[in-house]
Parts: sequence; structure tokens; C-alpha cells
Amino acid sequence: VFANSRNGAHALAAHLHRELRGTRWPVYLHFGALGATERERVEQAMRTGRYGLCVATTTLEIGIDIGDLDAIVLSEPPRSVSGFLQRIGRGNRRSNICRVVAFRRSEDDERLLRALTDCGRRGDIDDVYEYDRPSVRFQQVLSLCWRATRQDRRLTVDALHKEAGTDDHMPVVHDMIATGCLQDVRGAFVPCNRLMDEGDAGRIHTVITGRPGNAAVDIRTGLTALRDTDETNPGGAVFYADSMRRLATGTEGDTYLGAEAELSEPLARIKATGAALPMSRSVIWGLARQQGFDPTRWRLAGTRLVTWGGETFNRLVAVLLTRATHGSRFLATPDAVTGPMNVIDLSVDAIRELACETEQAGGLPAKVAAPFAGSSRFIGELSPSLAAEERRRAVPWNLFHQWLDLVTGIDISRAMPPR
Repeated sequence: VFANSRNGAHALAAHLHRELRGTRWPVYLHFGALGATERERVEQAMRTGRYGLCVATTTLEIGIDIGDLDAIVLSEPPRSVSGFLQRIGRGNRRSNICRVVAFRRSEDDERLLRALTDCGRRGDIDDVYEYDRPSVRFQQVLSLCWRATRQDRRLTVDALHKEAGTDDHMPVVHDMIATGCLQDVRGAFVPCNRLMDEGDAGRIHTVITGRPGNAAVDIRTGLTALRDTDETNPGGAVFYADSMRRLATGTEGDTYLGAEAELSEPLARIKATGAALPMSRSVIWGLARQQGFDPTRWRLAGTRLVTWGGETFNRLVAVLLTRATHGSRFLATPDAVTGPMNVIDLSVDAIRELACETEQAGGLPAKVAAPFAGSSRFIGELSPSLAAEERRRAVPWNLFHQWLDLVTGIDISRAMPPR
């Protein structure tokens, strides 16, 4: 059973546990905040048990085989075609039949599910843009250097190349030394004291933004049960290892799973992983088709240009139009761009030309490009010049041109299409 968030999965698993107690159906929970030992126990139980119901987030979308599944349940629709296909694909690992049950909370949910199914059948997958992110390299270098230092090993340039599997990290290493994040101690790389303390606290092994929550230890085993409890909302019950346990805080601020909790006790909060990814262009196209529109044809109605481009591409259209009109304000939504369309010679070719001119001039300024960059916890540790370079790299110019090549024209309409 797939849910889109940690707290959504936790609440659903706890509810199903209460409902299915005493039946042959054990309920399991699997998400990234759980300790590795518990996740591995759940995976093994699902492989070997004849009956079982596992509630999961994206952690079970790919890469982990948990056996022969009879059905996949989507408790809510995912926001990408790839997520949809990965989730439903878990159910046909042993046969060519995929049994899927999808729930909806609204008409919008149903339209989204139909759009995802349509995209899957057409093979219209999400636009994927990968770019070199120095902030991610920063985390990888820091993690390797912290581990080597704590193991009393000298991590030289050659040793770092070997452990990282590449020498592409060196520009970031030089940047880390220049900013004082890393020290070269007689040829060995050692993190600064501040980052060593962060490593000792277990806070350097992810690039997810925000400070990680408190880790909770299971007092029965001494093992880490949860890595990310929400310290802003202490207490409550946690569904863990087939039972409800009380989350408690010790006198020194440490967090642990204690005695059994009442089934009616309010649930503890798990620290969220951040904002949801924007809905992809492919999904928006699927939604357009559900409403009877051709997404390759833009529609202009007054100040609203419906492009079906998705949040990222429409943001870039809005930026280009704003810069071309020297101060007119254009705003982007997942399906449209709004603004004073009458102040510019509007056509797909004109927007393509604006994009080419901007690229040839060196791309967007870092401040303008910043919203296109994926969030990363360590981008603030980079030098200003390297952080700006990462933000400029984040603009998906190639995918933008590929999208424009699919557009066949603009229709002028007196009536806006439904949103």
C-alpha cells in the first residue's frame, strides 16, 4: 500500500493495525525514517510470510524485491508517471498480471489517476533533467572524510579518488578547503571541527534540506528505531515492529520508544522530507487530454496563456517574457502563464528565440535561476561562486527546447479552458 508521505503512511499503517488485529494479516510499515534493522525485518517478513500487508512510501518503489505480491494499493495518486509505473509494477514481479486498487478523495484525484494511466499506456514518461550539483558532491566528500577521520585513516587525494570512484570531486574539494570546511593536514583531508560535530551527530549523511529530527532508540533492543522524529511535537504513539509504542523524551533530551501505547493514543509526528516535487509536464498533458484538449496546442485567452507545460517549463516561459518586456510581470502555474500578453509578439518561435539568446548570453543570473535548483542542504556551504554555478546549471534548457519542438502553435480563444 503506497502513500505519498511519511506521516500519511504512518497513520494508515497504525489504522490498519488497529482494524486487522487478531486476523491472519500482519501489518508492516516501511519508510526512510525507520532504522535499517526494522526496514530489513519488514522486507524479510514480506518475502517469507504467506500473508502480509505493507504500507510504504517511495522506499519500496524500486530496488528492493519483497516477494510475490497479490495486489498493489494506491492510497493516493502519485504526482509523476515514473512513480505511478514503479508502484504498480511491484505487483507483477512473478507474472504478467498487475492488480491495482486506487483510492480517490476527490474528482481531482480521479482525473489525476486517469491521466497517469493514460500516460503509462502511451509511454509518455516524465521529463528527467540531471545536472552536476556541487552541493551533492560536497556531502559525498564530507561523509568520506568524516568516516576516514573517525577511523583514524589518512584520506589522501589518491585515497579519496579510490573511495569516491572518481576524481570529479576535486573542484569541490578545493572549494571546501578555500571556505574552511575542509583542512589539508599533511596531505590528508579532515573536516573542520563544526562539520566533524555534525557528522558525529549523524547529520551529514543526507542532502535533504532542513535539520534532521531527533533519533529515537528502542529501549528493548538499544537499536535506532526512528531517525527523524519531529522535535517540535514531542510525545505520541508510534507504530513500530507490529505494535504501538509510546514515544518519550528523557531528562537529557534524548528520545526513545518506551512502553506499549494505547491504540487510541494520538500518533507522534515524523519529520517531513520537504515540499512535494512539482507535477511533471507529462502528467499535465495527461490531465489536458482528460479534459478534451490537445496539449500540443497552446491557448491564449486574454492575459492567460495555457501551455500545459508543467510548473518548471512555465516558470521558464514566465522568466523569459518578464526579461524581454523589461519589467512586465508574468506568473506561472502548472498549466498556464499569466501576464500582459499584448506587450510582446507572442509565438512559440519568439519564445524559442528568447531562450537561445539568453543561453548565448551566459544563461540566467544565479538569483533568477535559483527557483529551478533542487533543494540541497549543503548549497549554503559552497563558496558564492560555486553556489551560483549550481543554480545556473539547474535551468533545463535542453528539455525546454524539446518541449517547444512538440508544440504546434497557439490558438486564440475568447473563453478560458477549465482549470
